[in-house]
Amino acid sequence: MRGEYIVLIVLGLFLSSILLTACSETENCNEYSWEECPEDCWICPPCPACTNITCQTPEFCQGQGYEEEWYSSEV
Repeated sequence: MRGEYIVLIVLGLFLSSILLTACSETENCNEYSWEECPEDCWICPPCPACTNITCQTPEFCQGQGYEEEWYSSEV
């Protein structure tokens, strides 16, 4: 019985680390320049009136009204 708990705890920690790693990669998108924007991040303006572009999370860009293809169609 005790061994089962240990296996469940280890499995839970493993799955948590995977989820945290996946989240942390996209949560830090704005720390990159648009030239070095990671694949799982999007490039979009930080606001509708802004003329510059930044590296952001997909959720941020969608919240501003931009889709993933926006940058490639603007270039």
